[in-house]
This record gives sequence, structure tokens and C-alpha cells, in this order.
Amino acid sequence: MIGGGIGSSDNSIMRESRQLVPLLNIDSPHTWSAMEVRKLRQNLLRWYRRYRRPLPWRDTPTPYRVWISEIMLQQTQAKTAIPYYSRFLERFPDVESLAGALEHDVMELWSGLGYYSRARNLHRAAKLIIEKYGEFPRDFPEILALPGIGRYTAGAICSLAFNQAQPVVDGNVRRVITRLEGIRSGAREAFFWDRMSAWIPEKQPSDFNQAVMELGAMVCVPSHPLCSRCPVEGLCEARRLGIQEAIPAVRTRRAAQQTPVVLLILEAKNRILLTSLQKLAIVPGQWGLPCSRFLHGES
Repeated sequence: MIGGGIGSSDNSIMRESRQLVPLLNIDSPHTWSAMEVRKLRQNLLRWYRRYRRPLPWRDTPTPYRVWISEIMLQQTQAKTAIPYYSRFLERFPDVESLAGALEHDVMELWSGLGYYSRARNLHRAAKLIIEKYGEFPRDFPEILALPGIGRYTAGAICSLAFNQAQPVVDGNVRRVITRLEGIRSGAREAFFWDRMSAWIPEKQPSDFNQAVMELGAMVCVPSHPLCSRCPVEGLCEARRLGIQEAIPAVRTRRAAQQTPVVLLILEAKNRILLTSLQKLAIVPGQWGLPCSRFLHGES
């Protein structure tokens, strides 16, 4: 990811200036003319073809490869997912091999990526695909009904693999739209889907969706967006108002909570007992030490 930094004194000035800038809400969203939409599409597609990252799932965007990559990229950065993706595809090159695998083997290859329900749902969905369809389905409702697949992932598979004009909305897309519209708050989730539905072209929907996501990942980044490198800077309301640094607002994280636990460590012959059953959900990984919550007042 491309990024830049500024000094601590500049940061304090920026925080003060954000409080003084009148920010817009969604009560009066920008009305896009047909010419503006056409320019948005042309500029994004031209920029994407020139600057897109060489990610392995873009080489051969079959529905299976797109599906695996999109599930892996949930809660995971691309640079972290790439080696896992390569190993997973080497072991399970298609949906048939994944469906026929043992869950233990699938989980073993997933180990280290976290959020292990993703791997279990992949395995369940692969079995269902083979049993019900015989091959990866092409229709959006059928893909959406698969375990572990939501509207975003279904749209990504339909557009990236089948070049269907299905919109996608992830965090990068929301941020791009928020700045293009110059909105501070009040935008419901449906607003972002409606915008992408209106913008996505019938031709080249795959490249367009990836272009918007790529723009959010590489240029329209959360902090210090690289506006001078943006292909749609001239269409950006936030840039015109000078509020691109202030929106979207940073979410306040919940305070960390301490959870006392008691662990059982059993050693025999230089080996330590691990379990996949008697462990807490808050403990990462598939395997761990047998443990239990230590409730207040217990001894």
C-alpha cells in the first residue's frame, strides 16, 4: 500500500482543522450527470489497467479462484493472503478436490489465517456445489445461498469470474464513495449499493469493480489519501471542499476487555497436549491448550 506521513505538530493542526470544517451529510447527495458517470468509468478503467497490482487471483479469474481469494481476503490483507492462497490452490486446485478433502486437511492449510469458520464454510459449500450443481453455479441467487457467502462475495464472483454487472461494496468502496460524494454521516448501507449499481457498466463490470476497490486500497486510503494520484480527483466532492482528510470518520474502538482463563498444561515425553474441542472461542487458532474461563469469585 502506498502511504505517506506528516509530523506530530501537523497532526494536531489537522485534528483542530477537522473540527472547524463544515461537513456534509447524506440529506443532499450529489446528483451525477450521464457525462460525469461516463467520465468516472473511463478514468477509473484507464487507471486500473495501468496501475493494478499483479495479484495471483487476477491471472485466471475462474469462479473457484475468485471465491477462494475473496474468502481469504476477509479480515486479511492481500500480502498476508497470497502465500496461503498459493498453497491452498496447489493442494486443492478446483472445487472437486476441495469437496473431496477431509476437513482436517482443509483446516491444516488454513492454519494461521484465523477466523476458521471461513475454512469450514468453504468446505461445506464445495460439497454442496458438487452435490447440487456438479460445477460452480453462475446465478447470483444460487451463489448467495452457499454457506459463508454474502452479498459482497456473491457479487464479486459474478462480476470478476462471469463478468456480470453485479455491484460490490466493501470497506474500500465505501470510503471511495464517501469521499466522492463528500458525505460525513447518515449514509445507509443501501446507499452505497445503489451508487455502485448506478455506476457499474454493462461492459467490463469486472474491471470496474476491481478499479474502485483498487483505488480505495492504493490511493483513496484511510489516512492521508493520495489525491494527486487519483484518476477521479476532479469528480471528488470531498477534494473540492478540502475535507478528504476528515472523512470517513474514524470509528471508535471498543475498550479491550480482560478475560481471566485457567489453562491445563499436560506434558509427557517432551510433548504437550493440545485440543481442538476444549478451548475457548476467544483463543485464536484451531488447536490450543485445554482451558476455561476463570469466573469472578472462583478459586
